Amino acid sequence: MALCVQEIDDVAVVATSGTLRGGPETEELEAKLRELCEQGFRKVLLDLSESTFMTSKAFGILFGCVEGADEKGVLFYLCSMHPRVRKVADLIWHERAPRYFETRQLALAELARS
Repeated sequence: MALCVQEIDDVAVVATSGTLRGGPETEELEAKLRELCEQGFRKVLLDLSESTFMTSKAFGILFGCVEGADEKGVLFYLCSMHPRVRKVADLIWHERAPRYFETRQLALAELARS
């Protein structure tokens, strides 16, 4: 798995590629997301367009990041999930899912209004 982090206006955009199996690659993502929140970013967007597989452990870790961001007042959005990953996310997170947008552009537009 690889991470690409960029700042677009006042949004930290983190893009993943590869699989998130709940091992070191997922821990790296978790550490990066927490680091961005601690650096003072108030808006974080996770683009999962290039990640076609996630384990339940990876979903759990990601959900912990979402809850941690909420506690710190950080807007945390997800975008561009592979359809297979989105289907599982909907089942696992159900009503407690983070804000999700089909495309990066839609998510950035919403964050710009926030």
